Amino acid sequence: MALSFSRTQSPLLGTLLVIAAASCFGTIPYFSRIAFADGVAPSTVVVMRYLVPCLIFAVFLPALLSDRKAAMNLLLAGFAMAAGTYGYAIGIRDMDVAIAAIIFFSFPLFVTLYKGLFYHQFPTRVEALSLVLVFVAVVLVAGPIETSKVPLSSVLLTFLGPAAYGIILVMVSTQDHDLQPMTVSAAITLGGLVGASLIFAAELLSQPSGMGLAMAASTQTEAASLVDGQTASLIRWLGLPHSYLGWIGAAGLAFVATLLPNLLLPMGATAAGSLRSAIAGTFELPVSLSFGWFVLQEPAQINQIAGSLIILLSLLINILKRSKPLTL
Repeated sequence: MALSFSRTQSPLLGTLLVIAAASCFGTIPYFSRIAFADGVAPSTVVVMRYLVPCLIFAVFLPALLSDRKAAMNLLLAGFAMAAGTYGYAIGIRDMDVAIAAIIFFSFPLFVTLYKGLFYHQFPTRVEALSLVLVFVAVVLVAGPIETSKVPLSSVLLTFLGPAAYGIILVMVSTQDHDLQPMTVSAAITLGGLVGASLIFAAELLSQPSGMGLAMAASTQTEAASLVDGQTASLIRWLGLPHSYLGWIGAAGLAFVATLLPNLLLPMGATAAGSLRSAIAGTFELPVSLSFGWFVLQEPAQINQIAGSLIILLSLLINILKRSKPLTL
């Protein structure tokens, strides 16, 4: 028996569900910072985001057999998204949330680049204006970054986020298939988990385990202390949370920031329609900025405020003037 989720027929309720989904995505910086403060590694954060949703969406995976070509493309897109999630996590860890979020919302630049390179589709005048605004916002926010405080590698890795998200948007909007939204989510999260696992393994192997050091340092202690030292060393090596606060951050990333919005979005987008869904989806940015400025108490700099307003303006211009808005 095929599994399905009931969808609301009310445009207002559908729009509210999309806003709720976007708001959930906007909590990513907050829960990531909680996890980072407890010693969680960025690669571990990526695994945490995809593991639980992948297990829950697994019931939809058999439907992928009906279109194996589309399934493979979606798996590859999820794999790329894992790299993007890792880059975004690096940005959240090393920069102000506002800077990382605004860089992420430069994804329209990458969407245009991919469509031009692979589909020979070039932007209209209105779309070009929107892209110029996005570029100005990114330069305005990222330009003043001091490389003495933020490594250049972190800045470059952060751009993996919008680059990967652009791949998702282009693939979802151009692929011709009959797969249900939940099946698409299942394929993307499975690809994301595979990619996240490879990133996790690569980061793990690049570091010394430290287990031998823990044992050598504890040879004069009691057996219980030796076990505790080995356990603590293993936790540090794996990049796992050290306390319940870190696990709260991990649970928030898995359930609130990833699973819940992927459940709400398919249910709400159909009833809300593509235009309302696209506009409601922009709520992710102000939610992320609010967590950075008001909850994490990062300073709200003028260039960040201006950049965020320019990004929102560019998104709204592009959405309102587009004859066929993209529906996710």
